[in-house]
Amino acid sequence: MDQPQPLEHGTTADVFFEPGQRKNFLDAMNRRLQWLDKLGVLKVSMRAGDDGLPTYDGMPEEPVDERLGTIIALLDASPRKTTDVVWRKLSDELYRMLTAEIKPTATEVLSKLNLARSKYMKDFELIDAFREKLSNPATALGLVEDSIRSWCPQAMARIIRYDASTLSDPDWWNRNADEVGGYNMSSSSLIRVVISEMDYARAAESNDRLFLYLELAAEVLRMFMSCQANGPLVNALDHQIEGLEAYIRSNAQEERLEQELQ
Repeated sequence: MDQPQPLEHGTTADVFFEPGQRKNFLDAMNRRLQWLDKLGVLKVSMRAGDDGLPTYDGMPEEPVDERLGTIIALLDASPRKTTDVVWRKLSDELYRMLTAEIKPTATEVLSKLNLARSKYMKDFELIDAFREKLSNPATALGLVEDSIRSWCPQAMARIIRYDASTLSDPDWWNRNADEVGGYNMSSSSLIRVVISEMDYARAAESNDRLFLYLELAAEVLRMFMSCQANGPLVNALDHQIEGLEAYIRSNAQEERLEQELQ
């Protein structure tokens, strides 16, 4: 089990939000800021921003270096073994950019974020679409003969931060099951059950048994996805992407204005 890691400077609050808790947290933050404003200890009227942290109208965007540190801290604070491997790779890339002699531009950071997000969404959409098809009798039957071993265990492994190849490989799980189990026993067990239920469905002697196995596989996939922490992290990164886009637009407007005044 992973030990809790100390929070680094720049960690945004929304990485810790459960979907149903976000509004309550923001409401509580706003009440506290309103009370501080009433006490006269604030120089400006503040409110909770989209990332859950205090802000005020017209507050300048953070410089790229500061924002880069924020994003790295956010990625590193996310729970290990329940977030996609792409986020670990992104953290490593951004840290190299942060410590490089030539500092990155906002556009370069934004490009890295968007690329990592698209890679995660491919994994998520693969598993989610598979689960939906398994849950529908009209589409589930067509999956029985599909070689899910070629891609499904790899995608599930990547979602729990195990570095699995994206290449089709029907023998991948046979070679790597023990290693994945040693890395994350609970999630590995769910992957193993999904593979087993699909094998049972393929060998089923009646439609009743076949659909039972498919339903069980769909339910285990649902359990697997519900245990992951990728959703809150993606929400937090989306706010960072929006901030970088706003920063880039603001700089472009300033450059155009300077050119017009020259």
